[in-house]
Amino acid sequence: MTRTWPTGAVWLFVLAAFAVVTVFSPPAAIALAAGLAAICGIGRRFPQVGLLVVVALVPLDAIGQLETARVAVATLSVTKLVFIPALLVLVWNRVSERRPFEPTRQGTLVICFALAVLLSFALTGVHPYTFWSMRRFASAWLLFALTLYATEKARHVRYVLIAIVGACVLSAGVGVFEHLTGHNLLGIAWGDRASGASTVNPNTFATNILVAFLIALHFLLVSRPGRLRWILLGATGVLGCGIVLSFSRGVAVATVLSVLYLLYRVRKRVSRRRMTAIVCGMVVLGICAIPLIPAGYLERLASLVTEAGVDVSLIRRGAYHVIGLKLFARSPLWGVGPGSFPTYYMSPEFRYLTDTFGGGRLLHNLYLSIACQLGLIGLTCFLLLGWRAFRSLRDVAGRAPDHSFLQRAAEALNVALVAFLISSVFLPNEYQKYMWVLFALSAALPRILQSRDDHEPDQSVPSHSSP
Repeated sequence: MTRTWPTGAVWLFVLAAFAVVTVFSPPAAIALAAGLAAICGIGRRFPQVGLLVVVALVPLDAIGQLETARVAVATLSVTKLVFIPALLVLVWNRVSERRPFEPTRQGTLVICFALAVLLSFALTGVHPYTFWSMRRFASAWLLFALTLYATEKARHVRYVLIAIVGACVLSAGVGVFEHLTGHNLLGIAWGDRASGASTVNPNTFATNILVAFLIALHFLLVSRPGRLRWILLGATGVLGCGIVLSFSRGVAVATVLSVLYLLYRVRKRVSRRRMTAIVCGMVVLGICAIPLIPAGYLERLASLVTEAGVDVSLIRRGAYHVIGLKLFARSPLWGVGPGSFPTYYMSPEFRYLTDTFGGGRLLHNLYLSIACQLGLIGLTCFLLLGWRAFRSLRDVAGRAPDHSFLQRAAEALNVALVAFLISSVFLPNEYQKYMWVLFALSAALPRILQSRDDHEPDQSVPSHSSP
């Protein structure tokens, strides 16, 4: 079988080189990205290459959001410069080859969710942030489509996972480097909190890092002894440090819960003796790491219990929830409109609850945010999408050959999606790219399994009898 993608090592090298070049010369990085797009755009593989680049730039958006040009009123970034041609080439390839876009149940539910957004917009009118919100949603849905239809083989899934983990390791590595040296490498400052090579806030940065952390940790636990295990061990170490240095309390809670869920999921994949060793090793490592954790982070965690009533951030988030519940009660069926929460947050009606000097803010709870802005219709569509994703991943894990890559990938994506949705209790993640990538991969895996592309067992994972 002819390979359509370069090896993972080559892509990791290209990604690392791209990150290094960007630090010293952003124009050179833009030229490098354009050259890569031009080279790969000649063939059919450009949609896959474009997807890899876009996925890798999510935690590296200090690079991905660099401005390259202005077209009319729109600003082109490195991410858009790659994403738009990749999507167009994908459509062109499908049309020219007369290959239909096969419907999936997740895709149908995404369309239903989009219709719920349009219904809410039609019934509530325009708010200052309405079109901003709808553009963000549209970008997420197009990324879902690109991921779903550009991921056609098991090796495509493998490289997407490599891109997620590799890019997040680079981003977290930037945060660790800045913390250890005190040197602000990319000029992004959030006080003592790290956001790596990402311009988004540390909480969102930590959520993206958490996805990669759990993917790497899952494959670490089920891999055979060898070089891969050492690579994954180093990756999980860097990613774990990135999560800690973000000082994110919500992601800390999500990390603990999702790691426990991961251990529960892999309990039948490894021997009892090895599972005992893994749990004991994690406990010992956690205890030994406590003296190395920054004091500021420990104080933030302790404030959840000791200062919950006076912590400004927690009080503000309490106000988010009060306002969100009042808005949901006002229009429970179709909501008060997409992107409307920041406007209501700043309105005189709720000023007694909000910070009088701050600007509009998003509701830091994905589920309540969808409920109050899109109503029960939008929330139902979203919850059905999540349910369908988990069911697909469970089916693939059950039907794929034992110890095959697709089985392991389905289990890793299951845990990563659980972690993302737990962290979404504390964050406005409805627009975040990795969530929609995970949803799309959950839709792609059953089709890949049905194509019989993954017959052979994955030699990197142990059997039940492995020590």
